[in-house]
Amino acid sequence: MHILIISDTHQFHNQLVIPQDIDMIIHCGDCSNSKNPAINNNEVRNFIDWYAEIDVKHKVYIPGNHCTSIERRLVLRHDFEDKGINFLLHEEQTIAGLKLFGS
Repeated sequence: MHILIISDTHQFHNQLVIPQDIDMIIHCGDCSNSKNPAINNNEVRNFIDWYAEIDVKHKVYIPGNHCTSIERRLVLRHDFEDKGINFLLHEEQTIAGLKLFGS
């Protein structure tokens, strides 16, 4: 299994070139930049839309310290999961036979 692990894209995710041959992508937090929850809400939702469109079978997101809209519950787990993104927050999941823990 080929896994791409990224983090701290801080609203520059559109500049990433995602390899064609990966099976899983894990984003380890800080997709957004602003700590203001209202601005952060828009940034995270923009990221979710982009992340959902990536042609990779398994996608995982683990929130980081810049994810204030998630912390304030403006963006919820289902906002990720409804778009096919596994969301880990102080928990483990088994995905494609791999046990992952995100916190």
